[in-house]
Amino acid sequence: MRAASASASVAYCAGAVLVWRDPGSPQARRRAFTALSLFMAVGALVNGASRSPVERALWTPLSAATAVSSWRSRGQC
Repeated sequence: MRAASASASVAYCAGAVLVWRDPGSPQARRRAFTALSLFMAVGALVNGASRSPVERALWTPLSAATAVSSWRSRGQC
């Protein structure tokens, strides 16, 4: 479980860098936002299935909102 959390932390940081910096061409940006939205959608599903009430109450909606926001940002590339 700790390895999964560490991997997720790296992915969250990469997503933050993606939002702050321009990854290059519009096609590269679209692909990056697609990958981020899919990763966050999986995170929302995993957090929703967790036994932890904190993960279900806090991280599920946060992951879902980030997934939707990054998916919608793809169209602005």
